Order: sequence, then C-alpha cells, then structure tokens
Amino acid sequence: MDITPQQQALVQAAISVEGWTAPEPRYLTLIMPWEMANNAVQSAEQMALQSDCGLVLHGIYEVALNMPARLRYVVEHAISDVLALAKQADAYIAQTVYGIAPTMPVPGDGLYFGAAGNSSQHMTMVIAVDGNTFTTMDGGERTNGSTPGVPAGLETITRNKRVLVRNSVTGLLHEQATGRPLLVVIDGQKMADYFGPNTGVEYGVGDGSYR
Repeated sequence: MDITPQQQALVQAAISVEGWTAPEPRYLTLIMPWEMANNAVQSAEQMALQSDCGLVLHGIYEVALNMPARLRYVVEHAISDVLALAKQADAYIAQTVYGIAPTMPVPGDGLYFGAAGNSSQHMTMVIAVDGNTFTTMDGGERTNGSTPGVPAGLETITRNKRVLVRNSVTGLLHEQATGRPLLVVIDGQKMADYFGPNTGVEYGVGDGSYR
C-alpha cells in the first residue's frame, strides 16, 4: 500500500517505541512527559501500573509531530485527550453512522475501539495493512515473562495483528477476535498536516530524558 511521507513518519515513530517497557525512563517519559520533567517520577511509575494505550498513542504522536506540550496528567483523560487533539486537527472520523460505509484505516491512522464483553476500550496505531488484517503498535500490553530479566506483567508496547470485519447489524467494523467496535479512525495525514513534523523532541535519549 502506498502511503505519504507524513504517514510513513507516523509509522516509523510507532515502530521506534516497540518494546519500550515500564519502568524504563524512556517509557515513563513517553506516557507522562510533564511528570518526568517535573520530578514527579512516582506519579509516572504509578500510572505505568495501569493500561496505558491512550498515553502511548499520544506519545507516538509527540515523537512524530509538533504536538502541544502536555501538562500534568488528569486521571482517566488519556483517551479523551487524544480524541480532542484529533478533533482539533479535523482528523476525527466517527464510525457510528449506520448505512455509511466505514472508513478503512491506513498506516499512520490511530484507532479507537469501544469496549465489548471482557475487552475494554482501546487505542492503537496502524503500521501495516493486508486486506482486512491490520498490524498495529499497541500500548496497554503486558510482558509475558519470556524475556530473560524482564518480569511478567509489566506495561509494554508491542505489535499485534487484528482482523476487522463489518457487522451486518450495526454497519461498524469490529475486531473479529473480541467484538470490539471501531468507533473512531484518527486520520494520520490530517494530524500531520495540522501539527507539522516534530523538530525538537527526542525520546529515549540517554537516561530517558526528552528535549
């Protein structure tokens, strides 16, 4: 699939953070940059005990784009903060209108899934597409203990494959495995056009600081 340089920059930003794991300083800086820059490391470490998918997606945008500086994190605002930025950039594509063909995501697009069954809401970024199989880079994942020296159960960033199918009743795209509905596609190209490329922030340098 042909994608633009701006979409490719978002994909590369997502790939660049693959494997980052709490409590590494670079991971904590990615999810909570204000806290790490203002000596509130304990707050960042506590947040890293939760599911960080929205914070990770926000951080990926910051790696690639010239995003507004984040302030102190407000609990349970991770997903809504990202969606607000998408609306600001006119990149928010709701998928909730019955009878309208759903938007098929492309690499560089962000995805917001609603909850279904035992699966909670989730945010992620598409890095590759093969038919209706989407490879994504996901925060909110947990280590499984297979890496020597890395305990199981830590928040980490991994790539996953998910198959999206259209629900004949709702008209929405759903994850085949979980049934979660795709509620919003965040247009990566529009995010890049609005915010522009990142020229000043670098994550994961040295001790995990950013500049």
